[in-house]
Amino acid sequence: MPGPDIRLNAQLYSLSTREDGTKIVTRPVQQFVQSIKDTGRTRPEDVSPYETFIHPNLAYGFGRYRINSDAAFNPKEYRRFWDSTCETRWPDAVYLPILSEDTTQTGLDIARASAEFKGELNCLFEASGTVVNRQFTGDINGDGVADSGDYKWENGGDVNTPFSSISTTTPSGTSFTISHKSTGSNRCLVVVLQANEQCADPSSIAYAGDALTKVGSYAGAGSGSTYVGMWYLVNPDVGTNNLVISQADSGGGSIANNNITIINLTGIDQDNPVRTAGTAAGSGTSSTFDLTTVAGDICIDAISVDDGPAVTVGANQTSRRNSNTSSDFTFVISTEVATTTTTTMSHSWSGSEPSRHVGIPFRIGRSGDEASVGFDIIQHKTNLVALVGEDDDHMAFTSADGATWTPSTTQLTAGLFADDITSDEVIDGGLLASIGGELIALIWDEDSGTITAFNSTNAGVAWTDESGFDIASTNGPQGVAVYPDIDGSNKLYVGTAEGLYIVDTSPSTWTYELVMPMPHSTDNCRRMTIHEGSLWFAQGVDNDSPAPIYKLTVQGNSRIIEPGFGLSYGDGVPSDMLGPVRWMVSSGDQLFISVGGRAASRNARILAWNGFGWHSMVKNGSANQKINWFDVGSGDDGVPRLHYGVLTAATTASMKFLEQPLVNPRSGVTIKREGDGQFIDLPFYDLGMPHESKNFLAAHVSADDLTASHETVEFHYGLNGAERDAFADLGDFTSAVSKLQFASGAGVSAKDIGITLKLNRNDSTNTNTPKIKDIIIEGAVVPTILYEHQMTIDLEQTAEETGQSVETVISNIESLIESVVQTQLKFGQVSKYVTLDRERSSFSLDLNSWDASGAPNSMAERTGTFNCVLVEKVAT
Repeated sequence: MPGPDIRLNAQLYSLSTREDGTKIVTRPVQQFVQSIKDTGRTRPEDVSPYETFIHPNLAYGFGRYRINSDAAFNPKEYRRFWDSTCETRWPDAVYLPILSEDTTQTGLDIARASAEFKGELNCLFEASGTVVNRQFTGDINGDGVADSGDYKWENGGDVNTPFSSISTTTPSGTSFTISHKSTGSNRCLVVVLQANEQCADPSSIAYAGDALTKVGSYAGAGSGSTYVGMWYLVNPDVGTNNLVISQADSGGGSIANNNITIINLTGIDQDNPVRTAGTAAGSGTSSTFDLTTVAGDICIDAISVDDGPAVTVGANQTSRRNSNTSSDFTFVISTEVATTTTTTMSHSWSGSEPSRHVGIPFRIGRSGDEASVGFDIIQHKTNLVALVGEDDDHMAFTSADGATWTPSTTQLTAGLFADDITSDEVIDGGLLASIGGELIALIWDEDSGTITAFNSTNAGVAWTDESGFDIASTNGPQGVAVYPDIDGSNKLYVGTAEGLYIVDTSPSTWTYELVMPMPHSTDNCRRMTIHEGSLWFAQGVDNDSPAPIYKLTVQGNSRIIEPGFGLSYGDGVPSDMLGPVRWMVSSGDQLFISVGGRAASRNARILAWNGFGWHSMVKNGSANQKINWFDVGSGDDGVPRLHYGVLTAATTASMKFLEQPLVNPRSGVTIKREGDGQFIDLPFYDLGMPHESKNFLAAHVSADDLTASHETVEFHYGLNGAERDAFADLGDFTSAVSKLQFASGAGVSAKDIGITLKLNRNDSTNTNTPKIKDIIIEGAVVPTILYEHQMTIDLEQTAEETGQSVETVISNIESLIESVVQTQLKFGQVSKYVTLDRERSSFSLDLNSWDASGAPNSMAERTGTFNCVLVEKVAT
């Protein structure tokens, strides 16, 4: 006699034989059903036995390494990407990035700051230790080609030019005391004496008690009836002191017409200030001598000519003084900045006249700890104003045209740095801002460990100390912006290493409040800016973290600070993009930032915020090179450009630009594009079922302007979280190919898929680009096979073979029906955990009754079968 057939829920059961002679029917379970839509729409997933996932655009930008399974059907998730160098800002299409073009910057080191002024983009640079302003020259003839005169940083002028100021007095007598103010850093005082009669050299000449050194002179008898002499003093006492001169004419009496000219030079080599002097004397229509120079030397000469002719200075010389008001004499002083090894100083006039001529080149000492650096530049009222650091001082300069620069007459407090500025030093020395009609200089008082301030009401010509205002900080100001506070009045928002301050400049003594403390970082709030009615600022991070960015908006009586706008949003950004935000610029409806590039394996980028997310504008090809400055300006040709500087070394930068960074490409403006090597890394996704296998079947690209071989899109993919470098190449989308099949149509099996697209432009036309409109992936979820098992339990046979009563067998089955947890089914070599399908299982019962009666027989016994349907719920 055969025994029981199955063990179910730890009990043995015997099964009835079906009509076909079998006892158990096993078949796969239907795990998914086709949804029924009643919305009137027709979509691919409504009519196809597979899933269709579409990337309609990538306008939401960086921040998604994988699409979470519970967000698999959120359309916004498919508008983000993990990494891209392509132009993804615009919802209509994805393009190759804007072409990065080189700019010529002869003799310039590092760009520091910039400002638009009178139709020119002006930028502060260092050039061999001197701070200069240069203006951008664009495509002058409009041919789109970099001709010899195009795309240059040129013109402008030297900001802290060595020639600082000049003053002349005409006293008489034999002893002269002149009050004079010496200013600037790496100073040199030059005194020129010119007289209309032959004189002896001064018996003494001193400033603040320090004797001056003679350059050269023509004194006593000889050709002509005039006198000229030049003296200098290195590092004269700063401030107002007395210049005292004792000098008599050739007879020991008073000089009838004595001209004393005092020149302040700055940036002069303090250890070896002068080279060899040049002198000339004689009679004729001109006077000339050659000075042995080094490029950058400032040459000063003085000449006196008898009988007062009109004197013309030589080519490249700048006339600093030209006095020929008397018929007795002409006095001229001129300067020239040397450009080569020989500098000619010449003067000419009509008619043969005696002349006496002396001059010397002064060595510029702006290198090492005698260098200067630029901090900031701003337009205020009618002036450009520049803030500079030199020696251990802050200095301000003004210009009405960007070319000719003048030191402020009343300077900022000197000596606030702890030590001397060094060549191309990176230091947060100060920033400029304009509020309420006043110009503000926020500067770092390194000696006191504070950020202090000065104001100017006359466009930077004279400065006043804001006494009583000091913010304690371990670094200088890192960002400044003007924005309203809850009282409706504009305030200064100052970013420091400690956080974000609001400064009220309306009281006589300014007040301030730390409104957002931040973890200490010298990159907190760096170059923060106002964009679309809010203050945007970044939190400083190290080189291994993505930068958070915040938005502060004043609404009524509330300051609303919103997080979640930074590169730390979502899944973050690729490792080569980690690091702090270094600069921010708002232009039109775009906000641009530069980020990263400060360590090995970190590539600097400029990103753009389009209102939805961050997008790549340019990625520097070399790691460990910062983009320390950038700006958006139209330049002299009216073409908008994003200019930027890449620090290729500690003291050198490569200047570049992107043309037309603001315009939507659909506007019809011609935009030059990069070539091959640009890519998009789309996030991994799993069709909403992370634990189930999928068959990925096909990929489609909807794109414009593809060609058969030039403008193409490569499709690379990886399965199950594979490293992107090892992605397989499925093929290219071309003008003839818009669909690619996986495994020639059979599909590939994986839990998830990641995609990389590479855009190509192989020909020489740099305005061509593929235009990707949609990216489509088709696949089907193929779940692990689960089975249901149908059988009929013979109650009486089971009782007989197990030695139990039928009622006990029924009771055991009822326990099975009531079970919440899965139960184990064993038959043959099969062992599965199953759940009883209560709705499809049923008893079929009969009664064994032996006594006819009109009432139920309590002694009757049940018998029959149980139709059992068991379903596997989860694969084991």
